[in-house]
Amino acid sequence: MNWDLQRECSICGARITDNNPDGIGFDCREVYYKAKSKTYFEFHGLEHWKKSVEFYVSRFLNTFKDVKFRSEFRKSFYSSIKERYESSDCRISKKQIHIMADMLYSKDEDFFDAETDFKEQQKSVVRDYCPNQVSNKKEYDYMLGLSKRLYSAATK
Repeated sequence: MNWDLQRECSICGARITDNNPDGIGFDCREVYYKAKSKTYFEFHGLEHWKKSVEFYVSRFLNTFKDVKFRSEFRKSFYSSIKERYESSDCRISKKQIHIMADMLYSKDEDFFDAETDFKEQQKSVVRDYCPNQVSNKKEYDYMLGLSKRLYSAATK
């Protein structure tokens, strides 16, 4: 085997063969995927969160628009969410998302399937995210540096 023709892993520097398409060695693959996921949320986390909020809030408001709540908490919660959603400053917390999901589970029969499909769609977006050196140099450099830090922390 001619060692001069082989390349090195971008993360750990180990030798890899020419049939390796992305320059990441086998031992570094798990670190690479973890760094890729963290990079996605570092650069695109806000858009990801906005899509989640849009999914839950729109479904919540449509499901409960004709309901007359007996509980004072639910009345104020619904009106608060509606008011925030209609304003330009839509700040919804994780706790509020959990409360809406709990209420939707009990009221909407199709919610579980819709939520599962939505979460799978979001996971596939993260899984398919791949910054490259040409179009997203800043994201690529961030991901490569993070991969190297995660690899060095794992091998200590």
